[in-house]
Amino acid sequence: MRNRLGRPAGPFQSAQASGQDVGFRLYSRVCQGGIAYLNWTGATKNVTLPAGTWYDRNGNQVTTLSITDMAGDYVVSSASARVSWPWINPRRAGTVTGPLKIGLSIDAHFGTGATIHYTTDGTDPTESSPTYTDSITLSQSAVVKACAYKSGMLSSFVNTASYSITATSPTVQFHLQGDTGSEFLGYDYPLVELSNPSGKVVTVHYAVTGGTATAGADYQTTSGTLTFAPGEGYAYFPLHIIDDTQAEPLETIVMTLSSPSNASLGSRTAYTYTIQDNDGGATVMEPLRAPLSIERRSGKAVELFSTAGRRVAASAPRGLSRGAGIILQRQEASGRVVMQAVVR
Repeated sequence: MRNRLGRPAGPFQSAQASGQDVGFRLYSRVCQGGIAYLNWTGATKNVTLPAGTWYDRNGNQVTTLSITDMAGDYVVSSASARVSWPWINPRRAGTVTGPLKIGLSIDAHFGTGATIHYTTDGTDPTESSPTYTDSITLSQSAVVKACAYKSGMLSSFVNTASYSITATSPTVQFHLQGDTGSEFLGYDYPLVELSNPSGKVVTVHYAVTGGTATAGADYQTTSGTLTFAPGEGYAYFPLHIIDDTQAEPLETIVMTLSSPSNASLGSRTAYTYTIQDNDGGATVMEPLRAPLSIERRSGKAVELFSTAGRRVAASAPRGLSRGAGIILQRQEASGRVVMQAVVR
């Protein structure tokens, strides 16, 4: 149906069903090659087609169309078979660092033996336009249009894709300056981003360069190279946190990006992860009003009460062992506040 109707050529239209509520309507939309209908009137609908020559899905010339309730149908302006329109890949909504390779392809069921012609200046292609044989390389902004032709069939509808190409290399940086989490979570995944995708492979090195946490005791030392394939804008790496049994204060791990290829470093080249202890060493920074119902890791509710000071004690269900960590969450006007408590 997509190949026969093409793209929408106008907005949706609807008509209220006589004697029915507002939701009972007949919907229609004019497309490049015909008209699509959706019957939502509560009964079979006999549609009188507008002036012109129309054919049903079986190739019969018709002036009316009978559509059962909660069903759709369509008519086309030509009974002849039409070649499938070419696909244009990849598509990029924003700016891309060039050069960028574009590929054209066609549905084999409707396009076997068809020839694809294309343009890059925004004009509609004809059979005299360049013939597609291999990937198209774009080094500057362009509007790519493609059309498929085959003897004995109608030419396909024209497919279009716009590209904004820049010669400037992207910047690479951390998405955030840092994050915080309890050590029982096990892992953090720092997210690294490009300012815009690139048509080239982009790499950047990452490594632990500082912090108060101890390698081998609080986290596993990690370093490596992140790779962004052409077109990718984000990548991440795992940071393994060790859940020990020592009561400790808040500890930090500082990760740094360096040595990018096909990119330059952005402003956020350092990322600080703060480890919250779950063995009684971390301080609860926000007092809680009592009582406060929360959920612990098992999903069961735990009633928590705050004392006059900054410590929080928990009346936990049976089975929650002493020293177990609980994440407390409270919704404030300024956003969600996350705190930590320890069952004693």
